[in-house]
Amino acid sequence: MDAPTKQPEVFESPTTRQLSNRLGAASPENADGRRIRGRQRDISWALIALTVPMMLLSYFILFLVFHYRVNPHQFVTPNLAFNTTHKDSGVIYLDFSATIFITLASWSSTLAPLLVGFIVTLISYPVARSILHAAESGDTAELLTPYELSLVLRILASSGLGSLWQWLSYTLRWGRKREKRSKALKTMTTTLALGLLLSFLVLLTDSWLHFATETVLINLTTLRNPDTPPSYSFALTPACATLGNDCIFNHSEYTPTQDALDDTSKTTRIKTHTDDLDSETYTYLGPPQDPGLNSLDYTARSFAVKTSCTLLEDRCPRSVMKLNDGTDAWSCLDLLISLEDMYNPLYQMFFYTNSSMTQNSTVGTLDSNPFYFALLVHVFTVFMVLEPGNCSTSVYDLEYTSVDNRITRFTPTISNLSVSNMIKRSSQFQQFATVANFQAITTAMIPPYSYPIIDHTAQTFNLTALSLSFSRIFLAMAIQSFKPVPVIEYQVREPHLVARVPIAPLSAHLIANMLFVALGLVLAVKAARALHHDVGELQARLGIPALVAALFEDRAWRPVAHIEDMFDERHGIVGVRVDFGPQAEGGWGFGAAMGEGGTLLGSESELGSTRGRGEEESG
Repeated sequence: MDAPTKQPEVFESPTTRQLSNRLGAASPENADGRRIRGRQRDISWALIALTVPMMLLSYFILFLVFHYRVNPHQFVTPNLAFNTTHKDSGVIYLDFSATIFITLASWSSTLAPLLVGFIVTLISYPVARSILHAAESGDTAELLTPYELSLVLRILASSGLGSLWQWLSYTLRWGRKREKRSKALKTMTTTLALGLLLSFLVLLTDSWLHFATETVLINLTTLRNPDTPPSYSFALTPACATLGNDCIFNHSEYTPTQDALDDTSKTTRIKTHTDDLDSETYTYLGPPQDPGLNSLDYTARSFAVKTSCTLLEDRCPRSVMKLNDGTDAWSCLDLLISLEDMYNPLYQMFFYTNSSMTQNSTVGTLDSNPFYFALLVHVFTVFMVLEPGNCSTSVYDLEYTSVDNRITRFTPTISNLSVSNMIKRSSQFQQFATVANFQAITTAMIPPYSYPIIDHTAQTFNLTALSLSFSRIFLAMAIQSFKPVPVIEYQVREPHLVARVPIAPLSAHLIANMLFVALGLVLAVKAARALHHDVGELQARLGIPALVAALFEDRAWRPVAHIEDMFDERHGIVGVRVDFGPQAEGGWGFGAAMGEGGTLLGSESELGSTRGRGEEESG
């Protein structure tokens, strides 16, 4: 038969018995019913401290993001979209100072280490419940050892890395010497480590956000004076609604035409554009040079012409040419005689209604679009279009888009006969166009023009330059038929210094902040559930003030409403003074002196014996 297992003897010192008796005597059921109050309020304040600041900071950061966020890819219309170097999708842009933004965001990293103490405060209630349960159930293995109690008190007093390091040293360096760690200490240190980890996470994400956020220069689009858009489009004047002669060139008001040819007009500029789709070069009416165009994007309607010419014959007298109705045979001598009789002996110009040059065109007739003309030059060279015929000019209704002073969309549509004939008829008033035509021809000559031309066989022409010159002349001659009108759409590009904030560090920082909030809510619920019966009393006494009072104050063993009530000084009574010095055993310890300048009572052990006797006498 096995011998009964011998239970380990538990040493109970006189001090232990004294503490047990006093704890029993101090129970609210055995006293006047007073107990330490305000525990619910402390839990509420700890919860508010953990959640409200972090939530307010996070919400404020989100407010800045949504209120000041700008989109560098946002345009008034898709037609006005422009290329931007800021195409990364993982960032947001704020029309806000980057320095101020990261400073505001860094407040949470400053606040996070200060909030760890409130985390420890909340977990102290479940810890106190664990200690009380172990004491009531007699589970001494789950009670705190004196050194573990010192660690718990240190964590409660200073919730920092030093306290955690002290616990690690106790765990690792003491090794087998230490007793089994109690559940209360494990809970306390684990929660402290979690709080410090979250604090470090907030600091880490804040540093990431700080280094990733930068100030960049981007173009933002806006509508400036939307009720008065710029007048860069062109439309026909009211007089051009009919085919009356008052719509075409007016000799008495030739200044607009001359200004257009000289590029000095304040309302119009004749420009050229080579289309990327068909590689054709068009001449069109556009706005004059203006510094405001550097920051203005717009879509406008206008008019354009395109002239094409090629050589019909090389030089006389190698062949005979048929012009006009095709029945008259013109020799080189006939051409020379007719040119010498002209006002301008350099060239002669003929307009036709068809590409085969068989039907003459006269002022007032409704011809075709394109219209045709032949050019006879003193060097006996004739020009024509690529197809069989002569020079060809097409007139277009134009819609184009200018972005960043570049044409990004160019859509010509063949004009109706009214517009085409208006431009052609204006050009048929040769008296004013003579000088312009003369300049166009001589400029296109290769080698450059000199009069008289001696070597006819060596003379040729730059057909591209000649075609563009006549396109300019046709538009300039008809300039009085057009007027500036508002554009279809427009936007103003304004450079802005904005904060470029990557989404990843910003999201990580906000998540770290909200983890503090979540932890606070969880711990507050656990603390509220643990707060019953004497848990609040034990939690309040689980601190350095209560421990000091237990050493030096008789009131520490009495029921009180507040921790401060344990001290005689709180009640205006002259109490002991704490002394520290060598003891009879050879070490150092605390002692107490009665009153101001009173006698030294002795060491802490002697003080306890004196108190015991005093209480017995009072009892």
